[in-house]
Amino acid sequence: MRNRAERAIRGLLVSTALSLFTIASDLHAQSTSESSWSLGQCIGGLSYGSPLKLAASYGGGLRYEPMHGGPDIDYCTFGVAQLGLGGTRVAVGQGASFGSIGSAVMVSGGIMRTFGAPSRATRMRTYAGVSVHVLPLLAFGFEIGLYRRLGDGVADPVGGAPRNQDKKSLLIWSVGFGY
Repeated sequence: MRNRAERAIRGLLVSTALSLFTIASDLHAQSTSESSWSLGQCIGGLSYGSPLKLAASYGGGLRYEPMHGGPDIDYCTFGVAQLGLGGTRVAVGQGASFGSIGSAVMVSGGIMRTFGAPSRATRMRTYAGVSVHVLPLLAFGFEIGLYRRLGDGVADPVGGAPRNQDKKSLLIWSVGFGY
């Protein structure tokens, strides 16, 4: 059962990455002289949530910005690293920002490793999953996602207690600014 779940998550991550690159390729093929492609920062900010607690994130990627006339929607295919008090995460995703008020929606898939004292998760464990990020106004927003534990129930290297009783799935969340 564990191998099936891990294969499903890996397949989901691979298909997410492929679809994101396909979207970016399609946008690039549709671009005209009225648009601009560039490499740059797409994500950066501070957040608080579970399981990473207080965390800083920074990411960049391929950005598409219309120059004149078209809809005021910017797209970004990105990679992001997040470091928090309860763990770290790396992810890839696709996002779109709307207008000049900082509204955005993003979808990402990633790998997370917990350490220290994560909130509502077992420390020193690796998880994989997907998240949706919504920023309704002025770059203030929230994230919600589902991550699944990778690996088996081996003993905790620090405490010695077996880990086969910790949660296999995590509902992650965070609220933040500038994400």
